Amino acid sequence: MTVTFQRCVEDNDYAKVSLFMVERRRDLHPSLCTVDMVTLLYGYMADGQLHYGVNGDGQVVGASGLYFEELEKGAQARSALLDICIVDKERRGSRVFARGLQYMIEHISEHHPEVEVVRLCALSDNPYLCKLYAKFARFEGTREGSVGQESVFSAEIPHIRYILNRLNPL
Repeated sequence: MTVTFQRCVEDNDYAKVSLFMVERRRDLHPSLCTVDMVTLLYGYMADGQLHYGVNGDGQVVGASGLYFEELEKGAQARSALLDICIVDKERRGSRVFARGLQYMIEHISEHHPEVEVVRLCALSDNPYLCKLYAKFARFEGTREGSVGQESVFSAEIPHIRYILNRLNPL
């Protein structure tokens, strides 16, 4: 079944995505409690963006959040930080990941042309995600996240597009 991606813009979108993410918070990390997830969601609603994927029946099957950051003080260029993504267990796989990442890259390029670099974060103790992100971006370093150490990967948008086009040619 096809998944369609879009950005949360209305209260109903935020409600559906928030419920989806709160119900699946332990997919991110077993120690995340409801308050932790609500805090994360509030951050995206106030300072970032929430995006989601729906199936043909209109049910949310995936959600992600992103923030925009300045690359350097005073610089015009910005980066996009994709630091959270949850997908239904039945839908997880490289095809949905690649299509979702492609959607995010196109959304960022279209609506935020000043963004040159995309950064991806994964918990350092999640070898699957770290290996997956390393296929698209170079390892930048680690940072302390809300539930532990996170590995940060970064790449310029044209590079990510190139890799995605090789994986999923039109």
